[in-house]
Amino acid sequence: MKETYSEQFPIRADIRQTINEVICRIVSENGYETVEIKYFKEYKHPSLTIYVWKKGGIEIDDLETVHNAISSELDLYDTEFPNQYTLNISSPGLDRPIEDDDDYRRNLGEEIEVTYKEDNKREKLHGILEKFNEENIIIKTTKKEQTITKNKIIKVLPYIKFWGEQNGTQKRGSKKRFCYWYSRIL
Repeated sequence: MKETYSEQFPIRADIRQTINEVICRIVSENGYETVEIKYFKEYKHPSLTIYVWKKGGIEIDDLETVHNAISSELDLYDTEFPNQYTLNISSPGLDRPIEDDDDYRRNLGEEIEVTYKEDNKREKLHGILEKFNEENIIIKTTKKEQTITKNKIIKVLPYIKFWGEQNGTQKRGSKKRFCYWYSRIL
């Protein structure tokens, strides 16, 4: 789990750590994984955003379930929060970069797009993430398996297919992917 904290969200570090533990426990008890917790200010108001994941994807009902479970627990810490804050529960999103080993694990078997440096040139590769370790990732393309050293990677993103796209052509019946966001001011 990754945490992003902005000083504009005034909450003590020890309380934040306790809240993070509570959030991760509740998310896990409900069958999801906490990807990231963000404390920041948005539109002049404090905002607590929790990104959750599960294999097979996140639906709006999943976000509502997590929101309701977390909201009641966070009420116990109301005196520690600024006057009013927004609690957001979100899927990681389609365009969230793959940056660490947890991200690679969540994307095993999924299509990704890798931008990397090879011989002082920028290269792009699209394929299925087959394996990863501390030093490399292994991508299966339509032609072969290719190993890319992590220190050469510039950016890794999930490959976004538009409805029906297959090998650059439009076909009916492909899986649609969505990013959901559930928000409520508390």
